[in-house]
Amino acid sequence: MEEILRLSKIWYEYVSMDHHKDRDCHFKIVKDFRYGDEVVYWVEHEGYIAGDIFSDDFKTYKEAETKLIKILKNLIKQEKKWAIRVLDNKADYDDWNIKQAEYISKIEL
Repeated sequence: MEEILRLSKIWYEYVSMDHHKDRDCHFKIVKDFRYGDEVVYWVEHEGYIAGDIFSDDFKTYKEAETKLIKILKNLIKQEKKWAIRVLDNKADYDDWNIKQAEYISKIEL
């Protein structure tokens, strides 16, 4: 759980540098009791920046946690790629974009 908290904090600090909606900062692991005899878990994120994310079902909470870590890391990696483009072409971006790019580019995964 510590890794999820660390990554979600990075994501929150990153998206908070610019306009965002509260839902951009919420990631969930849902526990679903199905048909009275099956329990499944899945990861859910309904955001604007990253879009809606719904994982496959998992039989254990731990598997869902592992998936959430992977999702968060992938989101941050995508933003790091964007940051490289921004920092290589600063004249094409505003100060807020540059500030976000500088922040995310320094993140170690």
